[in-house]
Amino acid sequence: MEIMESSPPVATPPERVRIVVAGRAWATPALIGLNACAFLWMLWRGVGLFGPDGQQALALGANEYHAVRLEGQWWRLVTSTFLHGGILHLAVNMWALRVLGPFIEAYLGPPAFLALYLVSGVAASVVSIHWDHDVVSLGASGSIFALLGAHLAFFVRHRSELPRAVFRAQVRNVLMLIGLNVLLGLSIPHIDNAAHLGGLAWGILGGFLLDRDLLAVPRMGMRRWLGAAGLALLIPPLAFAVGIASALVHGRG
Repeated sequence: MEIMESSPPVATPPERVRIVVAGRAWATPALIGLNACAFLWMLWRGVGLFGPDGQQALALGANEYHAVRLEGQWWRLVTSTFLHGGILHLAVNMWALRVLGPFIEAYLGPPAFLALYLVSGVAASVVSIHWDHDVVSLGASGSIFALLGAHLAFFVRHRSELPRAVFRAQVRNVLMLIGLNVLLGLSIPHIDNAAHLGGLAWGILGGFLLDRDLLAVPRMGMRRWLGAAGLALLIPPLAFAVGIASALVHGRG
């Protein structure tokens, strides 16, 4: 994407937004395949097409505070991110991964993209169990929200290389998607907003830290980088605030 200058031509060429990597992107379809295989395995284990009950979910590796903290089953923080509560849950998350994944994978490169996806999923699981000790949770939504956060980080990181109208439109679209999902989580029972916002926080932070330009931090300025990190670190407390609001709305407080 070239930036057009209104002033007379200069000797140096305009900058380009560098988001293309050499070779074929493989991490996004691989993750979709893994999630699909995990769902087929759930069906083979006797789970219905529209999802497991709480005991089935626990037996298959869902996330739950007492199992993780008291029984030391830390692997649940990972396995729960590949399990889904039914075909519709899987379809929505895989559609979102197919839409959001290729752009971030091209921007970060497949290894960093995988690291962002997996670490953010674990972080979302940790936030979830520390918000509600009695919930049994599963799904890739925390990692999906991390990709939204990485999109936001990309547009903020490269704002000087984008036309102002494009930057504002893209940031507005991402923020609207985040806000809409939070509102849906408040209005629909059994939506894990704490995990969503925990994943979002790590997605924002990871989007900055994993930038393929190794000079990203010095070039964007320490003050702006610290501001981005501060924003990301404020999101987990926000997750707890949203959780309180959700509990009040649904009468669980």
